[in-house]
Amino acid sequence: MGAGRRVGRVISGLLAFAVAAGAVYAAGAMLSPIPPLEVAERSIETGGEAGAALELPAVGASAVVLPTGEPITAGDEGPRPIAGTARLILAHVVLDREPLEVGRTGEALIITADHVSRTRELASAGIRTVPVFVGEPWTRRDLLVATLLGSGNNLAEFLAIDVFGDLGAYQSAARAWLDANGLTDTQVADVSGINPGTTASAADLALLAQLTAQQPVMADIYALRPSTVSTGASFSDNTRFLPEIGANGYVNTYTDEAGVCILTSVQVAGTTVTIALYGQPSYPAAEEALRAVVAALEENLRTTTIVSPGDTVAEYVSDWGQTARIVATDTVETTSLSAGEVDVSFEIDERTTVLRGTTVGRMTVTTGDGRSVVILESAETITEPGIGWRFADPFTVIDRWNR
Repeated sequence: MGAGRRVGRVISGLLAFAVAAGAVYAAGAMLSPIPPLEVAERSIETGGEAGAALELPAVGASAVVLPTGEPITAGDEGPRPIAGTARLILAHVVLDREPLEVGRTGEALIITADHVSRTRELASAGIRTVPVFVGEPWTRRDLLVATLLGSGNNLAEFLAIDVFGDLGAYQSAARAWLDANGLTDTQVADVSGINPGTTASAADLALLAQLTAQQPVMADIYALRPSTVSTGASFSDNTRFLPEIGANGYVNTYTDEAGVCILTSVQVAGTTVTIALYGQPSYPAAEEALRAVVAALEENLRTTTIVSPGDTVAEYVSDWGQTARIVATDTVETTSLSAGEVDVSFEIDERTTVLRGTTVGRMTVTTGDGRSVVILESAETITEPGIGWRFADPFTVIDRWNR
């Protein structure tokens, strides 16, 4: 074989090898794995520094409840006498047993001679009553209004017996309602709170006020605050306390055993806050305490928006230069005295491509108000890489196979 032929064969072999190597490289490049999109999480503004601690009176028992979260308490944390707050519990238990729509009057109780006699008996003992007369039809709403606003202990008793049959049956129903609503530190010994055995913790009472603000019929009564009922009976509103500072009083009561007891709500930072001040030594002391608490709330309570729909919380980044924003689909707000206490975590799908509007995971926000889960979507599309990316240098292609 001549030298020329040997050179030709070598060249042909090299060309064949080059063609084969090129084919292998092309196949390797075209079929190389597409790496998953990287996720770049963004920092979420959580409201800055924590607010100042809320100072409550050390005397007696006090509690403040925000819309969610645990009560803020001070003073005596155990159950103590609650005086006329017992009537507020009665109203809740009655409405739980016999629901009443706002604007409806409900069935009527016809006053008998026994009712009149019992009213006189209570009045002669120095217990606050609302006058009744034989033959009067007192509707359910009338009885609730006069019991709550007029402090009609006689009507509270009549209402409990008419709905539950006797006071023992009412106490059993009250226990069940209290347990169902998590008010386990509350004990009901009577309908009026005159019995010092009717007790509750301040935390339970502030939660009771929160339930009152959320109960439609009771919220309507406290908003309208009627001073008369359909029978023509009139009475003073005994629940008001410092309305000039925005307090919406639910209870304003006193006994020697309970002291001065105030249960109220206020609107602060666009939300309802409920306040229980029990066992205060005097009305001036209760007034000073409530003013101080409301002022502190107005100064320190903050509603912070953690995230809103459309906010970018993360980003998909591809190896071939495309990006897609990951956005929230809902709002999360926190109303707190310590807005800095926010924890944010992400669960975002691993993907190689993504279409705009696709659900790609969720964000969990934990605050003092509780836990919220927000669905996340992709705001843009990321397609598969093109030829230019696939036919990168051999080292890059090899690296894709080795990842």
